Amino acid sequence: MAASFALFCRQCFYQSPRLYTRRITTNRYYYNRSLRSGSVRLLSSVCTKECCCSRPRTCWKCHSNLFGHADFFCPSCDVIQPPEGDANYFEIMDRPEGFRIDTEVLTKDYRDLQMKLHPDRFSLQAEEEQNFSALQSSVVNQAYRTLLKPLSRGLYLLKIHGESIEEGDISSCNAKFLMEIMEINEKIEDASNDKNIQVIEDENNAKIQRCTHDVAEAFEEGNIMAAKEHLCKLKYYTNISNQIKDRKASLLLSGDH
Repeated sequence: MAASFALFCRQCFYQSPRLYTRRITTNRYYYNRSLRSGSVRLLSSVCTKECCCSRPRTCWKCHSNLFGHADFFCPSCDVIQPPEGDANYFEIMDRPEGFRIDTEVLTKDYRDLQMKLHPDRFSLQAEEEQNFSALQSSVVNQAYRTLLKPLSRGLYLLKIHGESIEEGDISSCNAKFLMEIMEINEKIEDASNDKNIQVIEDENNAKIQRCTHDVAEAFEEGNIMAAKEHLCKLKYYTNISNQIKDRKASLLLSGDH
């Protein structure tokens, strides 16, 4: 007997308390693929459930129904639409919601979107279209920049799951880890030439890579609190990376390289 699926776009999926609870426990869902429970299929286009059915979006110009939550243009009159407030960044960039992302493809798609949405293309259009173009271009830019880097992408995923990293969360990291961070900071301050700072940078990059892998695995396993813990560490290592760049610049200016 063929399996039956309820068809939901992601936004309807988020707005259903029952499905949201299941989402938290499984955390494995993709466009046009079912949950592990085998009862829900997510769509990237037409949805006829819950919020889409009860409160369909319509084109501001021709009043045709819009299907989905991140439509940039009306499928009927091809006029640019205002940003949808409920669409999340993964939906805007047409990506399955998850930590692992092919950033090369993401960048290509971002450039293609900006070519279509850039305000210069709408300079001769009505004022509404010019304004919507600027808004959409800004939203796409923010979505891209958030999803491009592992840390900002992970923090955004935490937010979707109702979590965030506060100052107290960072200071509550175990004493051994905090001591490690202090020692690295001291090494950066004591680095007297490019060779010294390069060794520190290589070690830190390896830690960022391992930590990023741990974050990805935690999200894929649905272990949000573990992902949060690894993101706390990734935040520290990313800050160290920025300090290393500053120290390199300082050595260059002083001639100690």
